[in-house]
Amino acid sequence: MGLSTIDRRTFGWSRRAAAIDLAVIAAAILILYAHPGAGWIERTYSGRWYPAIEHALAPFAAAVPFAVGDLLAIPLLAITAWAIVRVVRARNRGARLFAGLGVILRLAAVGAIVAVWFRAAWALNYERIPLATKLDFQTGRITAAELERLTTRVAYGLNLTYTAAHATPERSGPELATTIEPSFREVIARLGNAGPFAGSPPKATVFNPYLASTAITGYTNPFTYEVVLERHLSAFERPFVLAHEWGHLAGFASETAANFIAALTCTRSPDPAVRYSGWLGISFYLPAGEAARLPIDAGVAADIAAIRRGYAERIDRRLFALQWQSYGNYLKANGVANGTASYGAFVDLLVGSAFDERGLPKRRALAGG
Repeated sequence: MGLSTIDRRTFGWSRRAAAIDLAVIAAAILILYAHPGAGWIERTYSGRWYPAIEHALAPFAAAVPFAVGDLLAIPLLAITAWAIVRVVRARNRGARLFAGLGVILRLAAVGAIVAVWFRAAWALNYERIPLATKLDFQTGRITAAELERLTTRVAYGLNLTYTAAHATPERSGPELATTIEPSFREVIARLGNAGPFAGSPPKATVFNPYLASTAITGYTNPFTYEVVLERHLSAFERPFVLAHEWGHLAGFASETAANFIAALTCTRSPDPAVRYSGWLGISFYLPAGEAARLPIDAGVAADIAAIRRGYAERIDRRLFALQWQSYGNYLKANGVANGTASYGAFVDLLVGSAFDERGLPKRRALAGG
């Protein structure tokens, strides 16, 4: 049984609408599969265009106390639910079939537009020159002895800053942003981002229950250029996580790069509470054998145990597994071959890179980098 003219108008189904949707999807595929080259992206997109866009647009989201991304996500979810309900409530099987096809095609077209927007607004940064290529980095420096040396440095840093970190009152989002900003700017400048950076303070989200149940500590919204932190984070985690998300906001899409930026931003900070957060953040990514031998004081060990216990109590294991499998697939689709394992790869950069007397990584001379 076919659809009447009224049914077609009700569900927005027509040959013209279908043709437009298909044309949008085809154009999006062509755009998404175009690769300008890492040199051009590093030099022009990540080096000039993206910083200018972020610096111009981020203050609009920063001007309001809530996550603007929530305002965009909630109507989108509501419209999707409304479309599904209309399909389900169609008066007969034929109407449901055609309505369903129309909804799927329209949602696919909208998704294609969002995907192009996402790539143009931020995700092209996945294709910039990797830090291992830009820095004076050698895999030969990554030895058991050097990993042990890093472990000793981490333990020393944690033990040294523990008391001062616990004596520091917990900072608000704006205060924390102000505290880490000078060190952060030095790090990203050394890594190739000499352009402007807005650096908006972190926000909370109405979707925090999902973040907590999947152990997502924060995220960067590439459409609104704002950063969200999970509200259960301890004061000792927040500096490292904010610096990580700021790394993404500054145009370093790779999780390896974001963690490397967070580690250097925090451990180079003059503030002992921020340094404690940096050493703590690194400790969670040390190889299992090294982490087990970490010579830390009882107070530091208690902090680490409390953080791990908090995650264990909040996560939903099935949802956690689904989320991280999906995110791993997303990363691989964007050229990150090792998926979620890329989070821990920054440890190799810490060990295998050469650093100057200021604790900043030395760079290689690269054409286009």
